[in-house]
Amino acid sequence: RRSSDLPLSRIWQLLMGALIVLTYQSVVSNNQKSIIGVLLFFTGMRLIKQETIYSSYWALFPTIGTMLFISSGPTHWFNHKILSSKYLIRIGLISFPLYLWHWPLITFTRIWNGGNLSLGLKCFILAAVLILSDVCFRLIELPLRKMDAKKSAVTLLIAAFILGLLSWLVVKNNGFSN
Repeated sequence: RRSSDLPLSRIWQLLMGALIVLTYQSVVSNNQKSIIGVLLFFTGMRLIKQETIYSSYWALFPTIGTMLFISSGPTHWFNHKILSSKYLIRIGLISFPLYLWHWPLITFTRIWNGGNLSLGLKCFILAAVLILSDVCFRLIELPLRKMDAKKSAVTLLIAAFILGLLSWLVVKNNGFSN
């Protein structure tokens, strides 16, 4: 296991949120913070390659960049016009299902396809992840948000029990039969 996968080696990234609060009243204008933040973020995207050891100082570019343009507030041009577009808001709404679906689909497709992902297959995975995430958001997350706390807790406990039972059955039977 890589050290960058361990929570303690990434705690400094979580502490950036606390730094936003501590530096809320800064001498740098929100416009300057947003511009510098976007530049740092995109510089990080440009400089960090697949072979780059990521949880090193290279992680400072996107992390500080993100911190700066979040701390510049909702009224700055980039945040107001770009990040507030209906498409990016929609991606934000489905971000948790996106997070849950993307890796299993990539992994199982690599296993199924012998490790290689063509551009067409990557586009298919992207479309599948977006569709599955939107379906999960509409059919699971929105109804849970509308339920009262007790009913949603019971629903989630029942779902967790069913998933646990299914997982136990798969392990007990040594996987699925061909």
